[in-house]
Amino acid sequence: MWKVLNLLQKTTQYFEKKEIPHPRASSEILLASVLGCSRTDLYVRFNEFVNDSKLDQYRLLVERRAKNEPVAYITGHREFWSLDFDVGPGVLIPRPETEHLVEEALKIFKGRDNWSSFELGLGSGIISVSLAQECEGARLVGADISEEALIYARRNATKHGVSIDIRLGSGFDVLKEGEKFDL
Repeated sequence: MWKVLNLLQKTTQYFEKKEIPHPRASSEILLASVLGCSRTDLYVRFNEFVNDSKLDQYRLLVERRAKNEPVAYITGHREFWSLDFDVGPGVLIPRPETEHLVEEALKIFKGRDNWSSFELGLGSGIISVSLAQECEGARLVGADISEEALIYARRNATKHGVSIDIRLGSGFDVLKEGEKFDL
C-alpha cells in the first residue's frame, strides 16, 4: 500500500529521471485526477493510503506521461481563465500567455456589450468561451477546419453555458457575405 505523499515523491523522482518537464506538478495533477480531488486537496491527504484500483489507474497515467504525452491530454482537462476546459488530441493545449488575448479584448471593449469577434482556428474554444463568460452581449463566431476540434469547442461552450456561432470550414470562407467583426 502506498500513501499519497510517498507515491508523489516516487513518481516525481521517476519523472525527473525521465526528464519530464515539471515532474512534481505532473505527479500531482495525475494523482488528483485519479483520486477525484484538487491538487491542493492532496496536501491534506498526504497520509492516506491509495487503494489498489486507484493505484493501477495512476500507474497507467504515469506510463503515458513518461512517454511525454501532455498531462492535459491524459486528464482531458486544462484550466484557462479560471475555467475548466475539455481538451484532447486534435486541439492545441491552451498556453497561459493566451490569457493575455482575453485580457486585451476585455480592455478594448470595457463597458460595451454589443461587440463582435471572429476566432479563426477555434480549436477547443478557450478564447471565445472565456470572452463569452465575461461579456454576455458579445456576438462570438468561431471556425475551424477540424471537426474533431469543433466537438471540443461545442462541448466547452455547453459546459460553460455560453453561446458561440461555431462553423466548420477553411479560413474566411466560413464568413457570410458582408459579415464584419470588431475583433
